[in-house]
Amino acid sequence: MTTTFPNYTKRVYLNRVILNRGGYTSDGIYFGTGDRLYFVQDYDGDCLPYGYYFRAIDREDALEVGRHIFPNAKIKK
Repeated sequence: MTTTFPNYTKRVYLNRVILNRGGYTSDGIYFGTGDRLYFVQDYDGDCLPYGYYFRAIDREDALEVGRHIFPNAKIKK
């Protein structure tokens, strides 16, 4: 089960992480291949100081996951 932060009401950032064909980020972190990779982090880093990576089939699916983790926050698209 994913940790959630219902009391966090500030802005969170949701970004797609681009991977090369081998499944690596531009800075060399390996995530493998599969569905698109996304990253969500709270604005000030209090809840998730290192952010949270997850896979989603598209942006709408990623927004749904982001809303699950931060149900009362404003997601910056």
